[in-house]
Amino acid sequence: MGDPDHRRSPRRESGRTGSRHDGRDPGDDDGLEAAGKQGVEAQAKAMDTHVVNGRSTIQTNLAVLDDELGPVARLDGPQAVLVGDDVTVLKRNNDEGIVLGTGSVSGAAADSFITAWENALDETEYDFEDVEFVATATRKEDEEGLLEAAEELDLGVVAFDKETLLDHEGPSPSKSKELIGWPGISEASAIAGGREQELLLEKTELRQRGDGGDRPMSSESVDGDGKHTAATAADRPDDLGILSVVGIGPGLPADMTKRAKDVIETADCVIASDLYQAFLREDGTLPPAEEVDDDGFVTRDNGHEQEIIRSTMGRQIELAKVAFERVRAGDDVAHVSGGDPSVYGKSDLIFKMAEEEDATDIPIEIVPGVTAALGGGAMVGAPLCNDFCTISLSDKWRGWEEIEEKLRAAAISDFVIVLYNCWRNYEKAVDIVREERTDDALVSIVNDAGRDDAGRNGESHVITTLGEATAHDDKVSGMGTSLIIGNHETETWSNDYRTFLVTPRGGRDVEDF
Repeated sequence: MGDPDHRRSPRRESGRTGSRHDGRDPGDDDGLEAAGKQGVEAQAKAMDTHVVNGRSTIQTNLAVLDDELGPVARLDGPQAVLVGDDVTVLKRNNDEGIVLGTGSVSGAAADSFITAWENALDETEYDFEDVEFVATATRKEDEEGLLEAAEELDLGVVAFDKETLLDHEGPSPSKSKELIGWPGISEASAIAGGREQELLLEKTELRQRGDGGDRPMSSESVDGDGKHTAATAADRPDDLGILSVVGIGPGLPADMTKRAKDVIETADCVIASDLYQAFLREDGTLPPAEEVDDDGFVTRDNGHEQEIIRSTMGRQIELAKVAFERVRAGDDVAHVSGGDPSVYGKSDLIFKMAEEEDATDIPIEIVPGVTAALGGGAMVGAPLCNDFCTISLSDKWRGWEEIEEKLRAAAISDFVIVLYNCWRNYEKAVDIVREERTDDALVSIVNDAGRDDAGRNGESHVITTLGEATAHDDKVSGMGTSLIIGNHETETWSNDYRTFLVTPRGGRDVEDF
């Protein structure tokens, strides 16, 4: 929290404002508002200041329209300053006041910010009426929860750039400077914005009771630094990000959950293969490839900067370590997995690597997705309405004898069986199931479910029988292929348009409903 009234040697500061006030000053420019720009008058209001030389706003607002006006500059005295008509001078409205320095992890809710501010103010002699504005960093200026909280309290938001914050570091240690070059945001922004440029209150940590037990609602200085997710019910420091292992479904974003989309769009770092990056660009979940620079960085339309890292099979250990480092630097990382990350996906690797690297400090969450069994099942009808199981045919980490035992047990138990990684040994798998199941058992071979023509082989499916499955070798074309082997109750049903594969639940009839 910035203390209000202290003189220091002259220093030039800069910051951007992010006011979301609904009220308007008489000098507000309708043209600027229509263009989606924030005029100088609105910037002044956000900082609880007023324009001293009104004529100058003609030139400075024109510069705003042309995106040529730099951040608000701060010059401390005493000293005399000579300015022209293209420099707008702002003066604080009050002789006393405080600044709420605020940092957060991505996705913090508005009420967590407000609660953190209230708790911090309770430790001082001030209340919200004494607050001039909320200060933060440019890398946090688009946090919806922060902006909503400030709007609810009718406070402006001022964002300082990294260079300014580095000049005003607070006393509390922060890992983010060592790893990504940013100091602790809340203390530095409070000092930079405060009249005295000194801290009235060092960073505080808010703990809020939630449905999952004690959830950390950490705050730096007067900080709303919490994240409402199911990621961690244990305490975690406020300068850590979170590692989200995100399932994007079987293919294109249409089958991806909203939560997965939100996590990817707001992450500071996204780790994804070339194929998954292509899928995620179909609807703008990731920005176009041509907008990504040579170092993998891209600035989204809302101003949020992301780093996009290419994932390959041979780099999984390396990338897990990178993810841990980024989280420790305060970044939110989205590690993308096809289908569901816990169904032959990346979840177990992340936990194994966390154990190997003694990374117990890393907050981890799993964002579920639609696995290939469900995507492929929906594509062919309703084959999984009774008991079913999934078996991977990959013998990379387990011997074929174990896989064979599972296949035989599933076939004897009359499960509907969904085979993954069919490009490995699928003929052997079919032969084993045939030993325990009749040749007329229905089978569907599914390729690239949910991917349209964007997959490696193209979306397709064929319905055949267990006895004829290996005759369709041309349909088994890679990792995107799944085999659904029906049980003794699985049947076909046709309407005027196509044929479906259906497994009744326990053989029940309509009247059973």
